[in-house]
Amino acid sequence: MDSNITQAQTLGLNVREARQALGWSASELAAKASIDVDVVTKLERSHVCSNGELQQISRALGIPVSILKPAAHKEENTSLPSKRLKWAPTIITAGFILLLIKLMIASLLQ
Repeated sequence: MDSNITQAQTLGLNVREARQALGWSASELAAKASIDVDVVTKLERSHVCSNGELQQISRALGIPVSILKPAAHKEENTSLPSKRLKWAPTIITAGFILLLIKLMIASLLQ
């Protein structure tokens, strides 16, 4: 995602995409969340809403706020884990190969 996109823009895009994936209009989401449709449309256009309104939208969509809302300082939070995750497939593959070798040796010894 473009680094110039703000957290409010990302939140708005996430809410819009989730709503559209469910096939709902903004007014349908507002009705299901028991909030005014203006809150939904403003949020989707990168305006801020209250935490309570965001909770209601989250519940209506069936998606946790933590998924809808982008993490603050995303680069700082994910830089180290992402480096670790790059090695995960290699480690899993190496473990699988060692297991296969062990099984082959065990079958040869029988």
